[in-house]
Order: sequence, then C-alpha cells, then structure tokens
Amino acid sequence: MEPKAEPARAAAEPVRTAPTPAPEPEQPRAARPAPAPAPARDISLNERIRVAEVLLDVLVTDRRGNVIEGLNAEDFVVLHDGEEQEVTSASFYGGPSELSATGEGATVRTDRYFILMFHDQRMQAPQLAGPQMDNARWLKRWIEEELQPNDQVAVFAYQARLKVYLDFTRDRDEILAAVDAASTGKRDIERWVTRSDPEFDPNSPSLFANLPAGKELSRRSRKLQEALELVGEAAAGIAGRKNLVMFSLGFGDIGQFGSYTPDPRYYPQMREALNAGNVAVYTIDTMGSRRRSIASASLNDSLSLISNETGGHYYANFTNILSPMRQVAEENQGYYLVSFRSEYEAGTEGYRNIKVKVRDGNYKVRSRTGFRYGESAGP
Repeated sequence: MEPKAEPARAAAEPVRTAPTPAPEPEQPRAARPAPAPAPARDISLNERIRVAEVLLDVLVTDRRGNVIEGLNAEDFVVLHDGEEQEVTSASFYGGPSELSATGEGATVRTDRYFILMFHDQRMQAPQLAGPQMDNARWLKRWIEEELQPNDQVAVFAYQARLKVYLDFTRDRDEILAAVDAASTGKRDIERWVTRSDPEFDPNSPSLFANLPAGKELSRRSRKLQEALELVGEAAAGIAGRKNLVMFSLGFGDIGQFGSYTPDPRYYPQMREALNAGNVAVYTIDTMGSRRRSIASASLNDSLSLISNETGGHYYANFTNILSPMRQVAEENQGYYLVSFRSEYEAGTEGYRNIKVKVRDGNYKVRSRTGFRYGESAGP
C-alpha cells in the first residue's frame, strides 16, 4: 500500500520581496538580457595581475523557504580566504510568472533545469529494490502534477558506469518513460550507433552533445565521482543554474574509524567540475526515514558534503519523496545572478574556494562554493 500523499501544494508560491527604503521603478522583465554562463570574462590590470569576473547563481530564501526578491549588489558579500571581493551586479531571474511564460508578451520566459539521476545500488543491497520503485512512482506523480511548463528535465542513472536516458526536454511523456527505464535498470539509449547525426530538440539545450559516447563513456565513468564530473563538464555551456537531483545511499568508502573521507583521486575534480558547470546537487536518500544501518549512515556524509559544496541540499528524513522534490522546486523558483571580481596572477590557473552571504542575517543563501580561474576556467 502506498503511503498517504501529502496535500498537493500550489504549483508555485509567490516570492517575497526584501524591504527597501526607496525602491526605484522596475524595468519590464522583457528588457532584461538572459543570463550568460560563468565566468563572464577576465580583465587585465597590468602585465602581472588579471581580474576574473565571475558569475554566480545564488538562491536567497527566508527561514520558511520562500524566495526573496528585491536585493541588489550591495546586499551580497563574496569572501575568498576571509577577504571580501568586489560585487559588481546582482539581478533576479525567475518567479512564478516567468516559469509559466510562453516567451510572448511582456514577461520573459525563464527555464529551470533538473537532472534526475538514480544511483542504482540494488546489486550491492537488494533490499533497495522496493524503495527505488517507490521513489520512481512518487517522482512520476511529481512530474505529472507539479512540473512547470518551462521546466527542462534530463534523466540519468549510474550502475558501474554513467547511463544516459534522456537529454533536456519539456516533454512530460518522454520524461515519465525515461524515469521508468532508469529506475528499473533498463538498457539506456545507444547514441550515435548509426552514421546519421543525432537529432536534438531545438527548444532545449543539450547535455548529450558534450558527453562521450559508447566505450569512451564507460571508460571515463567507472566511479560515480567520475560520472558526476562528466555531467558537470557537459553542463558548463548551458546558461543558468542546473539542479541535479540524485537518489542514493552514498558513495565512496568508510574508513577504519567508521567515517567517510573523500577520495582525493576523484572528489576534488568532481566538486570543481560541478561548481564550474553551475550544477547544484540535491541528494535524496534512497531509503529515506527507513534507513537503519550505522555504516550506511556514515556513508551518507558523502551526500551531505557534495550537496553543501555545490549549493544544493541533502534530504534524509521523509515519508515519500514528494516532500523533498517540492522543496527543491520551491526554492528554485527564482535566483540571483551575482557578478564579482577576483584578482589572480597572470599566467596562473586553478580553483578558489568562496563563501557567499547576504548582509541580512535573517535570510538563507545557497550558492556554489568555488570557481575556476585562468585557462582552467575555459574560454
């Protein structure tokens, strides 16, 4: 028997607006340019110093999870090694009207991106078969009843390698079929097995176009961390925030003292690729409130860690996944595109950790925790 469902919420709740002393009249949304992928550009101060201009997708909510609108650049703080960076702009995108807009008229259309991934661990733990099927059933209900018109969804799974089922699309029938296939471990699609070029949806961006295929995909995704790294790299060229929702018990190994330690061979590269690609990882425990094992409880530290470091969230206690899926959707009704500048030495490249805050301590902030600079940031 299925658990009793929670009462359905409205598809999109109103966003709240932060109070301002003297608000200026807003320009129509249609006049705003679409956000561009990060980083925007680098500026040369002199022969030795360059400035990385970085774009961040930042979620700001109150303590009840309501999205806050009406902030500006002066409200945000970006820190690197405790030193405040120069925030140059902050613009809000999204909101219920933009998520349902058609692109015609005065309201600009804003797409949300969801990457659904089943970490299929039934071979290691056969008792997961039932919970995984339950999760798929509730996920399909969320798709049928609460997916917004401008929500783009891609579907993946991981079982010894990355398995690709569906590229970004708004087609609900295709999404539902892909969730069925991914959750039951069916064979994923064979890409480019003929001489003809792949067909892509002109109304949706593509992850598949930037992923390896065939044996190369298998070779480069033997670890879950490698698979997530590939997804992050594939998402880097798509503007805006991408939300990867992964159902898993955890990944990696438990050390001799019973605690999870990130594998230095795989974890840093995964984290950097996800952050560089603006991919926020929302992890949902496959077992939910039914989890009992102490060992698996330690392994779930891997889920909370990667979620925290990419601006997502880890969900462990719930009766069915409608609750976490609704929370993910609600807090992603709108986000700020925040631009800041950070200096680095010419000819160098790497990755820097950052922390994003708002000056009003009553608000909660989610954002990626680092960025690439120099040549490693890409074109």
